[in-house]
Amino acid sequence: MQYLIIFAILAIIVAVARIAIKNLALKDDKSELSRHLSQIEGFTPTKEFMGVDGISGIAVDVNSRKICLIIKKGERLESRVVLHQDILSAEMLEDGFQMVKVSRRFKNRGAIPEEIPAGGTGEIIDENSATTAAVLKNTADKVRTIELNLLVNDIQDPIHTITFSNTENEKGSVGYTVAVTAARQWHSRLCVLMQQADNEDENVENRAENAGEIQSVADEINKLAELMNNGLITEEEFNLQKAKLLQEP
Repeated sequence: MQYLIIFAILAIIVAVARIAIKNLALKDDKSELSRHLSQIEGFTPTKEFMGVDGISGIAVDVNSRKICLIIKKGERLESRVVLHQDILSAEMLEDGFQMVKVSRRFKNRGAIPEEIPAGGTGEIIDENSATTAAVLKNTADKVRTIELNLLVNDIQDPIHTITFSNTENEKGSVGYTVAVTAARQWHSRLCVLMQQADNEDENVENRAENAGEIQSVADEINKLAELMNNGLITEEEFNLQKAKLLQEP
């Protein structure tokens, strides 16, 4: 009986030690990430996160609407800063199942095509919004990996994945809840940035259409003026047609 008690105590000590070592490692990763981000010119991180695997991370500068994608290669952190327009889609995955995905409606010129993920495409729930979302349900009781997958407008390196959980947790447990909440928060931030990018692109498109319509009206008026100068229509007819053109929506 005493041996069982001693064994149980030792098991607890080992478990606590592992947790402490893991927390220290995560703390070191966060410190390293903060130091790395502070050295990037023109980028002031508002929020930052280093994946629990210590391999990839993400940071956003809300004021400039830039996103910094971080990857650890060996002992060195590397990063690339992209504009909010360059995030084409963001999807949350649980054990490879696509739980929710949001894509930009206005995609950048020359953007790379999206591929159907291994877990399936899910159901399009709103085709008319500025972004489209797809949903799938993971029916398993336990979840090991929770990831955020980004599609970036970069032909050389289009995929960036951040890991929020890589240990098995029961759904509803503290570990699962903490990981999935963090993943959803980052997914939501990126959705907001994609929505802003879509709104900006829509405004640019509308201005271009309006400019085209104005130019078209101006061209028609110039043609009428030329006809009048050549004596093919009267000044009264010119003014009548001009008024009609200016009244058209």
